[in-house]
Amino acid sequence: MLSALAVARLRRSQPRARQRFRAPALTLLCVVWIVAALLLVGNAWIETPGIVFGNLVFTAAGFPLYLVWRRFQ
Repeated sequence: MLSALAVARLRRSQPRARQRFRAPALTLLCVVWIVAALLLVGNAWIETPGIVFGNLVFTAAGFPLYLVWRRFQ
C-alpha cells in the first residue's frame, strides 16, 4: 500500500520525470491497490487486532529512523 502511495505521489509531483515504463490507467491501478490493501488491513484488524497493532507500531517506528537518516545525508 505504501509503495502504491509513493508511486502515485511521485507521478503527481514529478509529471515530467523520465519514466522507464508506461502502464495504462496507472492512477486507477494505484487506487484499486490502496483500497484492497486497506480492506485487508481492516479485516485483519477485526480478526487479530493485537498482531495488526504490533505491525503498525513496528512500521511507524521506521519513520523517526528515516528522519534521522535523512538528516545525516
